[in-house]
Amino acid sequence: MDLLSSYFDAPEGVSLVADNGKYLSRINQGNRNAIAAAKDVKDPFTCFRVSRVADTNRVIFQADNNSYVSLISRGDVYYLEAAKSQIDSWCEFEAYDVENKLVLKGFNGKFVSRIFRQDSGSMEAAKEGVDTFCMLTPHIGSIISPHFEILGVSWDAGK
Repeated sequence: MDLLSSYFDAPEGVSLVADNGKYLSRINQGNRNAIAAAKDVKDPFTCFRVSRVADTNRVIFQADNNSYVSLISRGDVYYLEAAKSQIDSWCEFEAYDVENKLVLKGFNGKFVSRIFRQDSGSMEAAKEGVDTFCMLTPHIGSIISPHFEILGVSWDAGK
């Protein structure tokens, strides 16, 4: 949870990098907005606003289309999609710090993981235990990383 605390309700949001080195992104697939580990660089679709649910270890993510990231059941698969206009329990994820990486668990009790399907980037709540495919690295969501410049230094040796 501490890994996300500096991003809570921050206007820059958070971007998450999966085990494959790619950013999680909202991917418009016509009738659905899948979340997949698919982008090499940040863009507006890789930035998520993250908020903490009261005084819990649960978090919610809001995508660039203002929809909340939710588990969506398609058969026996629980995909992550930017799909909900209102928050419900399917939008809440337990957040854990494992080996200095972020790990998320869905309401179904399964850990969010990159799953190998046709594109190998599909994010699903599918794992009983944590493995490398469940581990995410948070980064500032802003497309342009902050840049700091020292404009001057003054020093008074007489004090």
